[in-house]
Amino acid sequence: MLRSELNRAFRNKSFFVVVLVNTAVIAYGFLDSWSFYTQAQANPQFGYPPYYFNAFEVFLLALTLTPFIYVAVLGATVPYADSLVADRESGYMRYAIYRAGYWHYLLSKLIANWLVGALAVSLSMALAFGIAAVLFPLHLPPLYVDGVKVSIIGIPHSPRGHVFETAPGLYILGRIGLGFLFGGAYATLGFAVSCVARNRYVVLASPFLIFLVTTLLSDILGLYGWIPPVAIVPEVNTNSSMLTMLVNYFLIYGGSLGFILVVFGRNWRVNGQRVA
Repeated sequence: MLRSELNRAFRNKSFFVVVLVNTAVIAYGFLDSWSFYTQAQANPQFGYPPYYFNAFEVFLLALTLTPFIYVAVLGATVPYADSLVADRESGYMRYAIYRAGYWHYLLSKLIANWLVGALAVSLSMALAFGIAAVLFPLHLPPLYVDGVKVSIIGIPHSPRGHVFETAPGLYILGRIGLGFLFGGAYATLGFAVSCVARNRYVVLASPFLIFLVTTLLSDILGLYGWIPPVAIVPEVNTNSSMLTMLVNYFLIYGGSLGFILVVFGRNWRVNGQRVA
């Protein structure tokens, strides 16, 4: 059953479209840096020397300046979060449950949805960094040029930001890992909504609306370090910490899985239909 669900999830054309769109959104953030970099190479008198630009910082800058975070929330749900609604409408749900069993069907679908959502976000981040690595140097700016101190390596204002100074590649890998967790979290949230929603557009839009509302409420209440975007790009707020990131993930995963267990476990119903 799990293999069948994984095949359905990853053969969905929307998965590849989401990866390409997410990658393009991040890469769009490279344009200004690329323009400055080419000018710096061509003109020694340009305001920034060529060695100032590097793939690591350009990539992090693009994550914060582009609408990638918001696109990522939508991208996590689009590939497969509404599959439960589609199965119910087509009648496939009853057939699958009869063949594989109630909980096996549920768990297989949950894992497939989580994995495709996680990869839809993290794979696009990895591809975008690959583009940055081709366009820009893979090293941080030097501290000294001709014996003169010219720059100080910027340390990101985020949990474990000090790692960036000595191991920028490892730091970027950590950001891609956060993208994996983030995509899986909002895909799971979408799946939780699909347990009770009958309309696929409600399923796809609900995680995004929840993300926007909780972000707005956090701002209004002055909880800037707790806003949902810090779960994927902690650099968006200097008040972010490991605690605020973990709490964000705990609320999304815990709330979603708890809701799914209540709906499926207590009522044994899926979208209003008794299945066991």
